[in-house]
Amino acid sequence: MKIAIVGPGKLGSTLGRLWVGKGHDVTVTFSRDPAKLVTIASEIGARSAPVKEAVSGAEVVVLTTKWAAVADALAQAGSFSGKVVLDCTNTMSPRKTADGKPELRSCAEVLAEMAPGAKVVKTFNQAFQQILAADSRLFDGQKPTMFHCGDDAAAKLVAAQLIEETDFEAVDAGPLENARLIEAYAVLVIRLGHTLGLGTDVAMKLMRR
Repeated sequence: MKIAIVGPGKLGSTLGRLWVGKGHDVTVTFSRDPAKLVTIASEIGARSAPVKEAVSGAEVVVLTTKWAAVADALAQAGSFSGKVVLDCTNTMSPRKTADGKPELRSCAEVLAEMAPGAKVVKTFNQAFQQILAADSRLFDGQKPTMFHCGDDAAAKLVAAQLIEETDFEAVDAGPLENARLIEAYAVLVIRLGHTLGLGTDVAMKLMRR
């Protein structure tokens, strides 16, 4: 699978390394420091390219940049039509619409509007990067849960495959509107780890019986 990672910071580079290890063709892009981008690509076994080239050549685009930088990344990328786009962004700050009213939609829903034709799936925003970067994602042999949601069934299957390849359990959380819940859940995870002192070596598991 051809994957473009837009914003290869800690999360993006870690995901890239894992997917390269699974045999995927990974390209990293979107950095203020082109030399750093080349270094990251070399370290994880990927390639680097300008945003438009990386996105146009990808089947899956993974947004791991800060939400505040998404508009800039999209402007450089050109068309996302037909692309599976994994939105991994989080924001802790209240957002507003263009007319100054509180934005009630999720980042993922706004992204879908900003990138016409993209098959947006919300995921990979709910686990600490330290878990992804660890030697194993498993907790006593169990996979932690990674929710994903979106409006395109085929895109969600692609997301589920990529989630499972990182040793998380992929759980379908329904339509893209439910990204509002996943993003709120991610804020809870962050606050549990950082504000309430549980640390970053924690993850959630959906239990069934």
